[in-house]
Amino acid sequence: MRANAWVWFLAAAALEAAILVAAAMALWSQLLPDERVVLEMIWARQPGLPILAGVALLLLLGAGVHLIFKWYIDPVRSVAEDVRLIAIGNSAHRLDAKARPAVQDLIAGINLLAEQYQSTQQDVLAQIAKANAAIEEERNTLAALISHLTQGVLVCNPEGRILLYNQRARALVEGSGQAVGSNWIGLGRSVYSVMDKKRITHALLNIEQTLRQGETRLMTAFVTSRPDGKLLNVHLMPVLDNDVDRNIRGYVFILEDITRRIGVENRRSTLLRSLTEGQRSAIAGIRAAIETILSYPEMDTARRHEFLEVIQGEALKVSDDLDRLQLEYSQDIKDHGPFEDMLGTDLLAALERQLADGGEYDLEISAPVEPLWIRLDSY
Repeated sequence: MRANAWVWFLAAAALEAAILVAAAMALWSQLLPDERVVLEMIWARQPGLPILAGVALLLLLGAGVHLIFKWYIDPVRSVAEDVRLIAIGNSAHRLDAKARPAVQDLIAGINLLAEQYQSTQQDVLAQIAKANAAIEEERNTLAALISHLTQGVLVCNPEGRILLYNQRARALVEGSGQAVGSNWIGLGRSVYSVMDKKRITHALLNIEQTLRQGETRLMTAFVTSRPDGKLLNVHLMPVLDNDVDRNIRGYVFILEDITRRIGVENRRSTLLRSLTEGQRSAIAGIRAAIETILSYPEMDTARRHEFLEVIQGEALKVSDDLDRLQLEYSQDIKDHGPFEDMLGTDLLAALERQLADGGEYDLEISAPVEPLWIRLDSY
């Protein structure tokens, strides 16, 4: 027997001995003196009989305890171990009812429950595998699509951790040289480590304000610079779970290199200065010649011809300059500035929110009723 069986046996034997002693003492106390003398004589003649009877009772008690542990308690313990194996390690494991006939009904019920558990587990695993396959297919499709885009694309979770990006985004963020320090992107990295956190925070505040207002236009833009001097135009769009709750599940950053476009803006300013300053003298000469001709209508033909030649010469100069400027800036004129379309009321609301958060200003903003769209860098 196991240690537990011995404990039970000793406890039962002690209880049996106590009961027998108590019964003997109670019987002895009820006997008369003559009866006690007779009992003492019987005990003197057969002293081993009561001892043998007690030993036999102890043996029967031990056998009973042993059988109880062998047929019921030990099989139940082994059943518990098998159930633990099914639940944790091997759901296909089954219990053998023939080896433990005393608990056959219990084993049959456990095997039935194990069948249901294994079936349910297989269904869950199949559903998980199917969902993972669908997610992986969508991910691969999205990765294949964004890999062919000319713009850089970054997809982040609500905490700003990068979930997906294309090689164009890596090239724009890391530059042409070797990425050093925090100037690199990778899955799981924070987008705040590779782009200006203040500008991203400002853009996110604008998006949250737009969501609270119930508007459908949920895209904002800002410009950020890179350590290599490159300027990136960033369009930020939230990814919503549905159109009803509109909970933000992540963000999409679309990156575009506008370094050349900014250079175009500078050259465009040069073009405007050339048009206003470089042509001023020619236009003044044409105007003076025309005014002279109009002021002196009796002017002789030769003198008039001289003024007409002046007008023609200045006009040809202006025309040549315009042709040269058009040829030089033809491509630059087609480009647009790195600004975003924004309602004037939204700009005023952003200003009011930023100034009110500082607590230094007490202001009231009155916006026009008619919508006014402007192009600007809201940051």
